[in-house]
Amino acid sequence: MKMSRILTIIAVVLVFMLTLTSCDLIQGLFPSEHQHSFVEGKCECGAEDPDYKPGEHTHNYVDGKCECGAEDPNYKPGEHTHNYVDGKCECGAEDPNYVVETTPVISVVPAELEINAGDDIDLMFGVSVTDEGDKEVRLIIESDDDFDAEAEGVYTITYKAINKFGNEATATRKVTVLKALSALSLEVQKNLLGETKWQGTILNFKNKEYKELSADTELGVESGVFHNTSTSSITLSVGGGYGVAAVIDANGVVIEGRDGANGKVVNAANPVRSSSSTNLIEVGGEKVAVTDFFAQNLVIPAGGYAIVVQNGYCGTTVDSDGRGFMNYNVIGTYGNVVRLLWADDAEVLTPYVNQAPVISGTANQIYAAIADVNFTLDAQILAGVTATDDNGTFDPSDDAAVTITVNGEGFDVNTLGKYTITLTATDGELTATASRVVEVTDKLSEVTVGDKSYKTLPEYFAIDVNVDKLGSYHFIIFTPTFRPESLAFTNGWGEAFVLNQYGQVVRIYDGANGKYYDADNKAGITDATKCTAADFWKQAYASLQEGEYLVIAPNGAPGNASRAFLLGNRTVGAQMTITGITFPEAPHECESKCAKCGGCTDAECTEAVCATKCEGHAHECEHVCATCGKCTDGACTEEVCAEKCACHECESKCEHCGGCTDKECTQAACATKCQGHEGSKFIAINGKEFEAINGKWVYNVAVTDKNAASYSMIIFDKNFEGEFTTNAYGAAIVLDKYGKLVKVYDGANLGFYTEAGKADKAHYTTANYATVAFSELAEGEILIVLPNDGVNGATSPRTFGLGLRTDGSIGKVATLTGFEFESLTKTITINGKSFTAENGK
Repeated sequence: MKMSRILTIIAVVLVFMLTLTSCDLIQGLFPSEHQHSFVEGKCECGAEDPDYKPGEHTHNYVDGKCECGAEDPNYKPGEHTHNYVDGKCECGAEDPNYVVETTPVISVVPAELEINAGDDIDLMFGVSVTDEGDKEVRLIIESDDDFDAEAEGVYTITYKAINKFGNEATATRKVTVLKALSALSLEVQKNLLGETKWQGTILNFKNKEYKELSADTELGVESGVFHNTSTSSITLSVGGGYGVAAVIDANGVVIEGRDGANGKVVNAANPVRSSSSTNLIEVGGEKVAVTDFFAQNLVIPAGGYAIVVQNGYCGTTVDSDGRGFMNYNVIGTYGNVVRLLWADDAEVLTPYVNQAPVISGTANQIYAAIADVNFTLDAQILAGVTATDDNGTFDPSDDAAVTITVNGEGFDVNTLGKYTITLTATDGELTATASRVVEVTDKLSEVTVGDKSYKTLPEYFAIDVNVDKLGSYHFIIFTPTFRPESLAFTNGWGEAFVLNQYGQVVRIYDGANGKYYDADNKAGITDATKCTAADFWKQAYASLQEGEYLVIAPNGAPGNASRAFLLGNRTVGAQMTITGITFPEAPHECESKCAKCGGCTDAECTEAVCATKCEGHAHECEHVCATCGKCTDGACTEEVCAEKCACHECESKCEHCGGCTDKECTQAACATKCQGHEGSKFIAINGKEFEAINGKWVYNVAVTDKNAASYSMIIFDKNFEGEFTTNAYGAAIVLDKYGKLVKVYDGANLGFYTEAGKADKAHYTTANYATVAFSELAEGEILIVLPNDGVNGATSPRTFGLGLRTDGSIGKVATLTGFEFESLTKTITINGKSFTAENGK
């Protein structure tokens, strides 16, 4: 019995020792992690469960039974419940979810990098992290050392990785930014866009924007220079819209241009960009708009280049972002020569070859009046035409003029028709030809500025026409009588001259350069409130005053010849003439005037050319009459004074003119003698009176806009059956059958007035206000037209009519000489008492 107990104790001790040994063994195998198996709050390794509460029992089941005797209710016979410690069960099984804690490893390849300033770089390029215990370890740039890819220097980039266990790793890379590689310069011979819009003759492309191609290529939206390095043509397609593209050969000669900003194509069939008639290109076998596909299907010859400038490439406007530079200086004409060179060392990529002379200034057509004996063909053909040769160099400073030969064979100024005249110029090696068309016609219109003349056909003049599109008009002209209600015509970058009534230039709106000129600014100023490129002619139109003309030479007219004509003759004060328009002779301007009377004292000045001629003032009077301004000195006589006052004490004066009506009053003794008003027509209303003297008024007589200004009052009633027109900008009033003023038609400012006030919008124009008023006459009403006689002030009929609009006169009864109106009231009298009622009451 004792032996049995001893063996049992030994067995227990051995089991306990084996357990400790096993635990120590496992702990040695997996030193990084220990999984505690708590029973009633304690692990067999001695650790205590921090969450254990006394009285609770944590069952540690093995084969469905706990050592305390409890059974696992979920245990199925044959199953084994694994009790893992450090990832292993005492039965030898391993925990599939057990993970050994790890640390990330960062790889940076290469550890050092060199780039050139301006190059694109991804700082994470070649940087990776591995971690056996965390497949989604996080990798970041902890410090970029203020890295700037545009600034030269050495930068240390620090990378950091953190895994799910909170373990970290770092690594570094040295990035050296070297000097930027050379930019590629596109150089032109002359900046035609203008220094105010683009400085210099060069457009630069970053080094990375230069690409060499050897086969057909398709690219996304990008700008750059693309070189065909192959021995045959290739096709390049670049995405984007509204940009500009050029194709040049290996020597810099422009063989194609695409102006996507304005929808123009430049090639042999369309040699001038501004007048290109083509706006379609072929893409995928279909004709498409160049605006949307400007850089698609660019065929680059062997050794040639394509140059693509996208919308917004290096600025914010069409002039500043490179597109204007391309349009004017590169693809302005087919055959233009440009060159590509590296900016740093000026190494030229497009070696220049000698070009034929360039003949310029032949765009506009020439017109000759039939049988004009003064027309000289060579002089007219060569006017404004030049021919220059490059001397075999790209530099335009050594260009030389060459002689132009005119072949006028077959031209006859006495025979109607169109004649094509050939011009030839040669540098001895190469020859250039051009042509100009001369049309001999019996219908010719002309515009002159000073001694400069511009001739063309009448159909190219739009006089007093509100055009809705440019068409082929060279000039669009508004006379003082034409002021359309709305303006459908739109145009920018043209020229507009405002003329006074005598045809003299008083204001200039230079849209091509955004400058404004007037008498105080004869050299021109830049002022957006006065003139802008986009709204030049609208600003000119808005400035028009009474009697002024507007002459517009729009941008986009054939060859822009008329615009160039006005642009070259911007002279305030210059006299203009226009076929079909007659300007009156301007008053003579005297160099010196008399301080006393204001008359001209120039020796050559006569009454025929001056408004007032000074007849001399031999005697200076000490005393002058306050009434007439004549001399009252006793010694003053007609022989020594200009005029002698004979006194004016009138007892009675005319109520209409204020002149003296005394019988003994004569011109010799009075300032003003009333001559009577026989035949005058008076209208009086609301305390105001206006007189139209005999011969200055008509009743039911047709008038025209040509003679309307010679009348002060034109009267019609409903019975008038003729036709009439009046000049523009006058006034018309309507009296009803009682003589009451009921309507005022303001033809000067387009306001319509009744007793209810001013209408929101007039229903007539400045030109037809009177005819509309007549068409709206009711039975018994009278129309009185008070025309624009070109005078303002108390004597002006228009001034009188316009004054009735808002002074309370509408609704008041007027009197009109020679007219009897129905009584507006009825009166009843009984027994000395009276009561009056207005008509309708």
